Amino acid sequence: MKDEIRTKKGYKTRKKLAKKRAFAIFVKKLSYNKDERSWSCCHSNYSDLVELHKHVAMSHEMEINEKSETLLKSQKTETAFVESPQGDSDNSTQSVARDSATSLSSWLPSDEECATLGTSDQEEGQILLFYHYTTIPDPAFIRHWQQLLCDKLNITGKIRVAKETSAGGRHHFSSGLHVSVHEEIVPMGIDPDQISYHQAGSHLTVEEFHDAVQNHDDNTVLIDCRNFYESKIGKFTNALTPNIRKFSYWPEYVDRNLHVFNNKKVLMYCTGGIRCERGSAYLESKGVCKEVCQLQGGIHRYIEKYPDGNFRGKLFVFDDRCAIPANSDIISKCSYCSRPWDDYKSCTSDNCYQLVLSCTQCRETGMTACCTQCSDKQKKTTDQEMKTREECACTKTREKIPVEKMET
Repeated sequence: MKDEIRTKKGYKTRKKLAKKRAFAIFVKKLSYNKDERSWSCCHSNYSDLVELHKHVAMSHEMEINEKSETLLKSQKTETAFVESPQGDSDNSTQSVARDSATSLSSWLPSDEECATLGTSDQEEGQILLFYHYTTIPDPAFIRHWQQLLCDKLNITGKIRVAKETSAGGRHHFSSGLHVSVHEEIVPMGIDPDQISYHQAGSHLTVEEFHDAVQNHDDNTVLIDCRNFYESKIGKFTNALTPNIRKFSYWPEYVDRNLHVFNNKKVLMYCTGGIRCERGSAYLESKGVCKEVCQLQGGIHRYIEKYPDGNFRGKLFVFDDRCAIPANSDIISKCSYCSRPWDDYKSCTSDNCYQLVLSCTQCRETGMTACCTQCSDKQKKTTDQEMKTREECACTKTREKIPVEKMET
């Protein structure tokens, strides 16, 4: 019975995709006037693509249905089932179709569809951020599909695929496209089979999270599960910002600070929500909190709704933008002169990967390294002696896992 339900759902998914593809093919074949930037259909011109789509949907339903049926018949597929990220797997499953020869043709848009989406030489592009936790039996297959799909659509960025999730993120990077398979979508250092996204805390909408932050009291802990250099330039007011350098330090941080969370309601947030899925799951596994809640969609969604809300400063992002201003507040300062500053630059020592907050005036005087050790090393090191390393000498002196002191 369950297999029958899954088969029906799989067919519905393929039928829906076929109809979308048939619709795109129909629109692509319409006459387009480049000078007037309009499409011609049924002796009428449409400069608004939305209005054109409405017309096609109402007036050409029969042709599109016929085309979608043809597309369905051409897809000789087997169905592999993937567990849904929400709800019980018995009653909420999604079907992923792949053909017996593991061909990806039915998963990829046609050249005609790609042509309707524009070309890569456009001056302005779009930033697409996404993640989807689910169980993937064949991550390598998904990686190959995403690689081909992005190549066809001229998309650049980074995508991480793991057995616990369908995709990590796709941004605009100047360095091209990189799609890779990992054990964890965000490295927390614990096997996803041990701490799963299924154990994550409750998801709060942006509005719900905003209200919870506005009304939080001493029995609530508002915590940032990002790295210290992210929260340094932007954070929620009165949030606890762990001084940790990697998300893989999060489990040990929680273990050493259980007193912070004991019998408290926890409001957790991160950039886009993806780290909170595993981070809240680990915290939940300790069984010390009254409740664990996380911001659905992360800071990204929050500042879209509340640009002048409780998040102050900039949102650090892992692409060429580096940071997104949420408001005009500058909550950090220059490492050298302490004047307000929140524009990160890389340490100029070839031995270091750290980010530096050094204002324009200080940089003009040569203060561009993250610490005096790096500055001295930069002056003394020859090309033959240069060795790249993950962290500089001054970073090693930082406490790896801080223990928070509770106010009495």
